[in-house]
Amino acid sequence: MVIAPLFIVAAVSIGRARHIGVLVKIGWLVIAFVLPAVGPVLWFAIGQRYANRVNGEARQ
Repeated sequence: MVIAPLFIVAAVSIGRARHIGVLVKIGWLVIAFVLPAVGPVLWFAIGQRYANRVNGEARQ
């Protein structure tokens, strides 16, 4: 019950991440789809930090 909404929220978040490439986004979507209970959690724990770090480096 919680997995589908979590996947949807993660997919939207991945899609809206601005400073990561298309291939990286596709990779994260595949991870979230193949590992539906773990993939979205990994995105929110690791992927967003990576996207924010890349974003911070782009600003400097």
